[in-house]
Amino acid sequence: MGTALLHDDFDPRDFTVTESPDLQEFPGAAEQVQLRRLHETLIRARAILRAGAGSLIGIQINSGFRSPLLNSSLNDSSPTSQHMHGQAADIRPLGLSAGEAFDLLRPRAAELGIRQLIWYADENFLHVGVLGPGYATRKPWAQIKRGADHWEHVPWEAAASPFGVAPREPGRVA
Repeated sequence: MGTALLHDDFDPRDFTVTESPDLQEFPGAAEQVQLRRLHETLIRARAILRAGAGSLIGIQINSGFRSPLLNSSLNDSSPTSQHMHGQAADIRPLGLSAGEAFDLLRPRAAELGIRQLIWYADENFLHVGVLGPGYATRKPWAQIKRGADHWEHVPWEAAASPFGVAPREPGRVA
């Protein structure tokens, strides 16, 4: 997948960068509404990461909106992926590890409207899925993926860190 930096101003093109442009389509109006919500969530998440770590330079978007054709061409992508609806992005924080970002975001994810928070430990990125139509009653969940088929469910609430770093107090700059 291609990458783009998260900018303060919403631009759906930031969520459509790909190494396979012939398989990608521009998101429709409904997907753009969801992408705008996702963008706002990521802007607020970036602020939490900056407040908690102080060293965050930015957020790199590895994968945002995916057309059904692009999504089906990827080896490990779900046929029901939120990416196809503009409700998910795979991100890489710049200036701290994805594990540290996971630990900082997990206790605050529900207030951000994050429904899925997955840390791909071996690849050092996070999957962030936001609440969309039809998902409001579903319980949010967090997972860690290590290796090809090993998934760990972790508590949504603040708890002992699976990364090994104690969560910092909200608003505290390191």
